[in-house]
Amino acid sequence: YAAIGIHPHEADSVSENDVRLLAGFLNKPKVVAVGEIGLDYYKNVSSKENQKKLFISLLKTAKDANLPLIIHNREAHADMIDILKNIAGDSVKGVMHCFSGDETFLKTCLGMGFFISFTCNITYKNAGRLREIVKLVPMDRLLLETDAPFLAPQNFRGKRNEPMHVRYAAEE
Repeated sequence: YAAIGIHPHEADSVSENDVRLLAGFLNKPKVVAVGEIGLDYYKNVSSKENQKKLFISLLKTAKDANLPLIIHNREAHADMIDILKNIAGDSVKGVMHCFSGDETFLKTCLGMGFFISFTCNITYKNAGRLREIVKLVPMDRLLLETDAPFLAPQNFRGKRNEPMHVRYAAEE
């Protein structure tokens, strides 16, 4: 099965035709979600304006296909919520991937219906705040992931993350 999307880092180079091509795959039986899509203001690989335009376009496409979302959000909390509420409404199917927000952002995401996913970065020595946030997520809305090949657990920092490392997030 597949989730398909266009990462926000590609927003400066993506065309309307790319979005149309993606939309053409959303009715395939093994395509089960749209993602990873969203906003990334941490690295700013693509301009914020182009990221917002792409995100809005992909949200509308996902909404038309009635598929759940896998959302990438990095340091774009206010714009993320504004766009989601404007396009998707107050009730969203999907997951907030690799959660990195604060308690206020968490409550908003939970209120919208998102599942909340954490990666192995919760094992990092300086991730105390994030570990406190994990405790606020109801068990029936909590997901764990590795984000492989990125965000290897503390004991594997600097190395390639692997799916088998999800156990370290679970142990934490």
